[in-house]
Parts: sequence; C-alpha cells; structure tokens
Amino acid sequence: MKRLLAVILLIGTIGAIFANPIEMKLIGRIWFTEQNQPKLEFSPHMFYNGTADVIIYDGYDSYTYAVDFTADNPVIIDLPQAHLSREQGYLQATIVGYVTDSVSWGESIANGFSSLVGTQCATQLLVSGWESSYYLFAKDYSTESGSAFDTLARITINVHCSDQNGNPASNYPIMMMSMWPPLSYTDSNGNASFSFYCCKAMLSVRSLTSWDVVADTVFFAEPDQTYNIDFVVPSSAINDQFSQIPQGNFSIYPNVLRSHNSGVVNLSYDAKLDADSHIELYDIKGRLIESRVYTATNMQLQLPRLASGVYFLRLSSKGRLLGNSKLIVLK
Repeated sequence: MKRLLAVILLIGTIGAIFANPIEMKLIGRIWFTEQNQPKLEFSPHMFYNGTADVIIYDGYDSYTYAVDFTADNPVIIDLPQAHLSREQGYLQATIVGYVTDSVSWGESIANGFSSLVGTQCATQLLVSGWESSYYLFAKDYSTESGSAFDTLARITINVHCSDQNGNPASNYPIMMMSMWPPLSYTDSNGNASFSFYCCKAMLSVRSLTSWDVVADTVFFAEPDQTYNIDFVVPSSAINDQFSQIPQGNFSIYPNVLRSHNSGVVNLSYDAKLDADSHIELYDIKGRLIESRVYTATNMQLQLPRLASGVYFLRLSSKGRLLGNSKLIVLK
C-alpha cells in the first residue's frame, strides 16, 4: 500500500513538473537527532530511481554515499561527519551528471530557512499555482507531524495597506513569491489575512493596474506565529481615476464564469449612480478590454469571448472608482 501511494504521489509530482517545467530536486527534508546528528531525507523525485553515488558537500569537506533509491521510501542517510548544526549550515547534494541541489540555513535572511529548534525539520516543498510553480523550504514541528509532500505547521499573516495620507488602500493583491493567484486582496479597510507555510516569506503588494511591486518585505516565518505587516502604497502607484468613493457595494454573479453561463454576468451596485457611470473589463495585466455605460443599479452584462483566466470588472463614475470585482473564466 505504501509503495502504491508513493507511486501515485510521484505521478502527481511528475505531472506538475511537465505542466510547469522546473528543475529536479535531490534534498527532501533536513533535521537533527537528540544527539545533534544531522539527517537527510531525499526528495520524492528520487523514488525508485535506481542506485547512485551521492556527493555531499558541507562547505568544508565532501563525502560520497552509495544510495539505493529502490529501497523502501523514504530514503534517509545520516551525516555524522558533516560540519552542520541546527543553528547554521550549508548542504549540497550532487549526483554527477544528473542533479545538484543545495540549501543554507541560519539567522541571515540570505539563507533558505532560519535556524532549526529542537525537533524541527525543514522540508523542501513544490508549491504550484495556476501559471507557475516554485520550491521553498518550510519548517515543521518534526518529521512525524508532516511528510515529504506537506507540512503541518503554519503561520498567520495580517496585512494592512494604506496610502501616504493614511487612507485604507482597498482591492490590492497580496502575493507570495510572485505566485499567481494572489493569496488575498485588501478589503475596504485595507486589510487582508491568510495562512501560509513557515518559510522564508517574500511578500509583496502589487499595483492595481500594472501588477508591478509597489511594496514588499522578506522575513523568516516561524511556526504558529502571527505577523502583522503594514504597507504604505506610494502615491505614484495609485491612478487618480481609480480613487475609491465608499458609497455602495459593487458585486457580480457568478464570479466564476463557465461555458454554461453563456458569457453573461449579473452586476449590482446598491447606491445611486451618476449618468456618467461605466463598467470596464480588464485582463490580468491591467489592459482594458471593454468599457460600457452602466445603465442601472442592477443589470446583466454580455461579455465578449474570453479565454480562460482572471479578469477584473471595475465600476467607475466621472473617472473615480466605485467598485472592483474579480472574475474567473473557466472553459
């Protein structure tokens, strides 16, 4: 049963790799025993991959291990000679002519993860989004609490965005490692909240129109911690035509559009509208696709033919933003 599960997980991993081509990895998990001896668990990429000589380099010396990847998984080796500690270290694993993988850890933010504490382990995870994938090292409570494919430990991040005058900045996408889709969007009070892995967190706020980074931060996130982060969005990143007027609530239904919806969405705005009100459709890169006069508080909008993806509908009046809503198109 374990072997069957490993094969299924491996097939899923390979499928993700072909969908978003990424490099092969050798390092899976790193931790230390009660006797402070380092241990290395190899990546699931190596499951049933034959036998090979793995060269381990710790920044000082090299050691060669004959590893049988056909053995029962996971495949784990002890590194008693390596110059490694919970506080800091550098580990490079190489199969000559096939794959090289490395990571460093310690207090400096230049490292891949922070110092390990007690039974903590660091797991290299493949995080996949709609359009891209990336690797990160995530901390977990121990090797027993998670697996090579996921960790149990999480953090909570609370973000507040405001402009240079101290006003809440709403509808701003909050992204981690440039991963799409965004983890969250700021609400009308400029707030966003979400959970994530305990990793080297590279958090950014994106422009409403160009999707350029307008504010960002990098920090080591530790298990079970809550991080409250304030961002100030520079005035140059805010286009005056999208200045928010908090008069009413704008909503669309459905916000996930499928083929059976025939390209029709229902729009609603629960406040009085000026005669010069428009509904505008933008793509994910901030390019205007279509603009129409918004004729009623509630109306149906027939959209043009759209490819699968993420779009934004923005309701504006006399050049000022009244509401903004995300639309996902699935074909």
